[in-house]
Amino acid sequence: MKSMNASVLQGGYFSTADSANTMKSSIEAKGLPVIQIEMEGSQYLFVGTAGDLESAKAMGEKLTEQNIEVYAKDIVLPEKQVEGSKADADFLEKSASLYSAVAAESSSAYTTGSVNDEKLDEINTLLKDITAIKTSESMKGLQEKLGAAALNLQEYKSSSELAKLVASQQSLLSYLEAYHNL
Repeated sequence: MKSMNASVLQGGYFSTADSANTMKSSIEAKGLPVIQIEMEGSQYLFVGTAGDLESAKAMGEKLTEQNIEVYAKDIVLPEKQVEGSKADADFLEKSASLYSAVAAESSSAYTTGSVNDEKLDEINTLLKDITAIKTSESMKGLQEKLGAAALNLQEYKSSSELAKLVASQQSLLSYLEAYHNL
């Protein structure tokens, strides 16, 4: 599996899982998306993801207005060997493109309040491509998370409900977490 780059909003960095869990609960209580990932022996909390670092910073500014401290940064989920079929390898490669497209449009919607129709069409095309791939059971969760992220973004476009964008971001973060844990 290739390494994966992601622009994220870090909501905390902790040396122990207990400290991270306490802060994670606090973030969840505010109705924000959050995941906890262990990297290099430390616990990280991520509360958002974007298509690029500048977009992550723009999201971070909106959260700062709500008294939520975040740090925009790029992370790399390292390359690793994963057992699977050729279809799984094809899925992983294509899913990274879909993840990037949904993260970019979800973060843009969060900062601008609108969804670009052309980008949404591209996302739907990518989603159809990856859902057509017959993956092993170990990849189904990744497929479902990306599908949920895209669906929630589509629903946000129709409803303008912030909860749909939050759900899209949570699905994207959950995808990152599952990808990291493969």
